[in-house]
Amino acid sequence: MHDDGTCIESRNTVTTVDQCPQNLSSWIEREEIKNCASIAHNCSRALDYHCVINPWQNETIEVCAPRTKINASKFWILSYRQVIHS
Repeated sequence: MHDDGTCIESRNTVTTVDQCPQNLSSWIEREEIKNCASIAHNCSRALDYHCVINPWQNETIEVCAPRTKINASKFWILSYRQVIHS
């Protein structure tokens, strides 16, 4: 983990996808395929499956990252940059 709290192991799990799962069964299937629980890391919290659109709304990504409450676009942009560019 970096001094700023980012989880550097997340960066290696980023993949671009056409779209996020559209229902619970698809979400569970993608979560099982990504298998975030099996990734060795030094992050402060467990890695969970996420599927999100980037802040510029031109790409959808799947990533294993600590669970984070996203409640503002500024925070999301910061988090996205930390995962992608750390």
